[in-house]
Amino acid sequence: MMETNQTISERGYQHFLLLDDHEIVRFGVKQMIRQEWPASKIYEAETFMEAERLLHDHDIQVMISDVKVPGLSPGESVSQIQRFANRLPVVVFTMYPRDLLDRQLDDQQIVAYICKNDGVEHLRDAMKHVMGKLPDWQPPHEEFHENPFAGLSAQELNIAVALVHGKTNAEICRKFDIRPSTVSTYKTRIYEKLGVSSYSEILKLAYTYGIDFNDVVESED
Repeated sequence: MMETNQTISERGYQHFLLLDDHEIVRFGVKQMIRQEWPASKIYEAETFMEAERLLHDHDIQVMISDVKVPGLSPGESVSQIQRFANRLPVVVFTMYPRDLLDRQLDDQQIVAYICKNDGVEHLRDAMKHVMGKLPDWQPPHEEFHENPFAGLSAQELNIAVALVHGKTNAEICRKFDIRPSTVSTYKTRIYEKLGVSSYSEILKLAYTYGIDFNDVVESED
């Protein structure tokens, strides 16, 4: 059962779970946590499987998680975060713009969604809010743009990621367990919604809107 902010704030010894596959990011977040909460214990994970094991073995109060996890599409990562958020407070810390995943995040118990470009100081304040230290805290204002990827459904976004990686129709069929005709239907719909007509145009859009698709979907052998 999720503990209240008051219960967490009364503890002098906090346990944090940090899920991010980039060592340099984890290092920066750990430095911030140790400066703010010197007596804290920080557990690190690069995958949801590792995070699950740590959560089972330790009394963790707060989780900080990216939504870009190797081997998973954005939609799959969001589903995993939702599962964790039902058990403890989760602060998302990611490069993905909020509007890209807004549809999938609507029903989640996410305490805060912080973009890495905003800096660790906003992450620090979000964590203080979780622990009852900043009850009136508000997340940094995110300037929304007309991001065409935000108009895709969860499955369309997953397949768009696969397309950006240059996956073939056969690979997409295996990845998502769908028929070739269904892949063609999705591709047509995605192209129409994004207003593109080729792979290179989708790739250009990904760069234009700062969407990091590297290593999101792994090849299936």
